[in-house]
Amino acid sequence: EKRKIEILKKISREEEIVEEEEIKNKLVLVPTISGNIRITDELEHIPTEYYSGFLELIKSIEDGTFKNVKALKKNPRIQGLYEVKLFKIRVVFTRISSDTYALITAFMKKSDNDKLYNESLNSKANDYHLIENTLKKLILDEEFMKENNKELDYIINLLSRKEGNKEYIKEDNHE
Repeated sequence: EKRKIEILKKISREEEIVEEEEIKNKLVLVPTISGNIRITDELEHIPTEYYSGFLELIKSIEDGTFKNVKALKKNPRIQGLYEVKLFKIRVVFTRISSDTYALITAFMKKSDNDKLYNESLNSKANDYHLIENTLKKLILDEEFMKENNKELDYIINLLSRKEGNKEYIKEDNHE
């Protein structure tokens, strides 16, 4: 009986160690048809007072907590996409591998039944679907991921800035 108890204790401790491992999903920034990173362009034009919220949402995708996640399914073009959200702000993403998520768009939502919002989301979903298969192949390319991570660092740095604070987290080397 003592031996069984010791074995159970040992298994229990091993399970605790495994549970403590931190989830860190990979994030891929979806380019537009012209090759620009859409989410970068969008975030650069959003008022800075919303930056901390966008940072929180992106980090929630990265750490697997998915803040206020919602599946988008109003029409077939956006099925398979998800959004994480806070008051007025959204980040739309999709899963492209077991631990990799594509960030499609980030925006401020102004109303629940906005025709422009729906058209814009449909357009961005269409753009993503056009490059989806290529993107799934590119995530295996080390050079592509290196460039992607540089751009992701730029976005994290941008969103980490406090208005009027000149001490930035990382040196800004965005071109």
